[in-house]
Amino acid sequence: MKPIHITKTLAGVALAAGALLGCKPQLDAPAPVRGTADFTRYIAVGNSLTAGYADNGLYRAGQLNSYPSIIAQQLQKAGGAAQFRQPLFPENQANGTGYLVLTGITGGLPVLSSVPPQAIRGRAAQSHPLYNPDGVLLTKYTEPVENYGVPNLRLSDVIDNAYAAKNPFYERILADNEQNKPYLTKVAEANPTFFSCWAGNSDALHFAISGGQIPLTPVAIFGPVYDQLLNSLTQNRAKGVVANIASVTTIPFMTTLGAQIKARLPQNTPLFVRSGPGDIQRPDLDSVIQTTVGNLYSSAGGTDLIPLTASAYQDIVGQRTGRYWRDFARTRNIPVSAVMTIYSLDTTQAFGLHPRNPLPTALMLDRYEVRAVNEAVQAYNNIIRTMAGNKGLAFVDANALLQRFQTGSIFNGVAVNSAFISGGLFSLDGVHLTPRGYAIAANEFIKAINAKYASTIPLVDVNNYPAVRFP
Repeated sequence: MKPIHITKTLAGVALAAGALLGCKPQLDAPAPVRGTADFTRYIAVGNSLTAGYADNGLYRAGQLNSYPSIIAQQLQKAGGAAQFRQPLFPENQANGTGYLVLTGITGGLPVLSSVPPQAIRGRAAQSHPLYNPDGVLLTKYTEPVENYGVPNLRLSDVIDNAYAAKNPFYERILADNEQNKPYLTKVAEANPTFFSCWAGNSDALHFAISGGQIPLTPVAIFGPVYDQLLNSLTQNRAKGVVANIASVTTIPFMTTLGAQIKARLPQNTPLFVRSGPGDIQRPDLDSVIQTTVGNLYSSAGGTDLIPLTASAYQDIVGQRTGRYWRDFARTRNIPVSAVMTIYSLDTTQAFGLHPRNPLPTALMLDRYEVRAVNEAVQAYNNIIRTMAGNKGLAFVDANALLQRFQTGSIFNGVAVNSAFISGGLFSLDGVHLTPRGYAIAANEFIKAINAKYASTIPLVDVNNYPAVRFP
């Protein structure tokens, strides 16, 4: 900014003031224009990020701050619909599925508490280990919607006509006579004039956060189904914007604990990890492999990742304890002695530091798995970018966006980066965004829309949206 030099005489200032008083300045910004797009019927397609999931739950406040809701509010200024309907939980069930809150900081580590759910209407006929491990039914919402974000949705689920029986988030937005309707058909029936599509994240994310136990969606399935999805959305010449997949190995869920454990144990300490079904390049199931603490993720580098699912056990890495394996036995309703025998364990040894008491595969994504998921994300993103270009759609490089926030950005003097809790971008689950993060994402979508369709949709001030709330 250039310095302002006061060179006017007092009389000159008085004349200038008189001129301002006598002539009303035109301060109104030009009205936004839609360009070549039609925003009268905007829908959003995707998974938990689209739904507004945050803090390890779907709840009303998060839904209201979803990035599609923010986009829709801005589109209204250029001919968009007067309302954007989401499957909100009612106000008397605002907690939704429950969520996490930050209640304090102890020893430099966050203390999180759970807000209980309010939107469980009953029990499902059967549970599902991935989509519905607790076997719940959620409060129904069968009014029309424009936000079709379904937490846990993978591309491989889009054409599944039995998906409602597996995923309670999808079941709740279907009428009783629609329970066998695939997601692909549901969104096609919406007949949009404009859409946003941020799909495919869960296809990589579930593999990463499970320590490689949940398989990646094969590229041979991802590509054809993504093509079907875009064809269904553009069948009536609708225009839209699509986003690719951010690297799932650089989110706080995957990078936080490894750095903490690495700081606590000597650099060259050997770590032992049990392999398991689905592990990359290790068909000899249930073997034990060796790595080192030095290979754990830190800001200085490292390749093996320990997900936040291990947070309950991070304090016992290096301790002589069988706590993890006792919990393991209890969740499977089998005796601890059976676990000890089957896996040849010796819990008198230090947890993770001895081959007879190794870290389980679920608590580590090793370097082979990191490479596999990064290669899958690159392949998925090549498909998304190519198909967006072929169909003439706007494109958001969400992967590049996340990489930018590894070092951070400044918004009107407020710093935002991808650090867990303090960074302002990610919510308390280390995977999904804060309202501020969703506002940043919404702006990226709007920029892409403006660039592609010669529209002038205004951006939002991201500082009007909260980050993690501290007690």
